[in-house]
Amino acid sequence: MAHELEFVNGKASFAGRQPAWHALGTVIDDLTYAEAMSEAHLADWNVRVAPLVASVDGTEFDVPNAQVVVRDNPETASAEVLAAVGDRYRPVQNEDAFGFVPFLEDAGARVETAGAIRGGRQVFMSLSTDNGFILDPDGAADRVENFLLLSTSHDGSLSIEASSTPVRVVCANTLDFALPGAKRAYKVRHTATAQSRLAEAQALLVSAQGYFERFADLTTALYQTEVTNAEFTNIVTGFYPKPTDEKNKRGLTVWEKKVDTLEQLWAGGGDYAYTLENVHGTAWGAVNAITERIDWHRPSRGQNNTLAIGASGFVAAVTQEKQRALDFVTNWAAKEKDLVLA
Repeated sequence: MAHELEFVNGKASFAGRQPAWHALGTVIDDLTYAEAMSEAHLADWNVRVAPLVASVDGTEFDVPNAQVVVRDNPETASAEVLAAVGDRYRPVQNEDAFGFVPFLEDAGARVETAGAIRGGRQVFMSLSTDNGFILDPDGAADRVENFLLLSTSHDGSLSIEASSTPVRVVCANTLDFALPGAKRAYKVRHTATAQSRLAEAQALLVSAQGYFERFADLTTALYQTEVTNAEFTNIVTGFYPKPTDEKNKRGLTVWEKKVDTLEQLWAGGGDYAYTLENVHGTAWGAVNAITERIDWHRPSRGQNNTLAIGASGFVAAVTQEKQRALDFVTNWAAKEKDLVLA
């Protein structure tokens, strides 16, 4: 069953949160990869290319150096166009793009969700692993799970990609952070042989483990760094500087809303019980307050799932803003609190 997040005035309402991608795809419960492909309607798309034709004054012309990507709709079985691409584009079937997943399952990973977004132009699958950790088990008990988020596209916007995506279990914020000395995202080759797919799966798991160990070290260091209320305000106004142009009324209003939202979260309002209650007063809490605003307290344009798409790591600007937040708080802690990372 697909879980949908309720949105009120552009903000997510969380009664028992789910990771962001649960709002986008089909949640898989103890199914195999093959069953997941079927349940999420990712199988048998027959992705192919066809000439791009333009009609001018009733006359049709083939458009040079271009073609369209076509699939069989999984619901109706009728052909439909997904995108226009260059003539060098070669389609890859979903089965081939995710063909190494059974080897990840053999190593203990479990398919959690699978689905398609943006009209089928992008497809994804998330897998949970067994290398989560609990930050301060006797205190905050902040559990973080490690997921592998796999994705590819049928419009040329993505290669076959995999990324380590930690998720805080209670608040379900996805944390798309690049860390020094640890690789988070990886491009996966499209390979046909079982031996090559096994090699891809093994390399991915090794890289993911290295990333998550580094992530746990950083999380612990930030959690052990105290942040007072006044210091949090300084972090927020440093990360989001006040507009200097007094005539920019809209910019000032946007800035005030950002700051107000963050200060309300920090003070115990909004989704505080999910996001900050157990990590309040720490640099780790500061990072998560900003991440919470980025993920779930931005204005949502169009369909409700646009927020979830961004929170799941499918919007580069959202991921980049999260990264800047982590870097800013970490640098602040190094300067103001003498934080030292190995």
